[in-house]
Amino acid sequence: MEQTKTQVETLLKKVIKKEHQITKPSLGMYMQTEKVSEITQSVESAFPCVISMNGDSDDDDDMGSDKICVIASCTGYENRRMFAAVGDMSEIKVDVIVNPSDDKIGLSGGLGKVLKMKGGPALERPCRGYIKNNGPLSV
Repeated sequence: MEQTKTQVETLLKKVIKKEHQITKPSLGMYMQTEKVSEITQSVESAFPCVISMNGDSDDDDDMGSDKICVIASCTGYENRRMFAAVGDMSEIKVDVIVNPSDDKIGLSGGLGKVLKMKGGPALERPCRGYIKNNGPLSV
């Protein structure tokens, strides 16, 4: 875990942030159109970058807990906000947490283990039920 944390911190130190001032009000509206969204996605796919506007609601960077520190964020598909955060991930106030798991949804290590401790049987039961009814997850 410490090695992963060090690698992420090293990667984050390499991030370069550039800001460009938009002086024409109509350009700001144009930047929010579907056409520009498609162009932005193409650029972000082709180059190692994230394009966002200052108006991308920085208030969303509050994850609902003082135990969480947002270190990066961006707007993705259908204006969904994505965050990279450090802290107790089980304290985040979000709709969904994506947790890598084994093929039996074991919740046996890392974030899964913490979620299992905090969610208890109410979280574990549906996981076991899914595997019982559908078999192990496929890749």
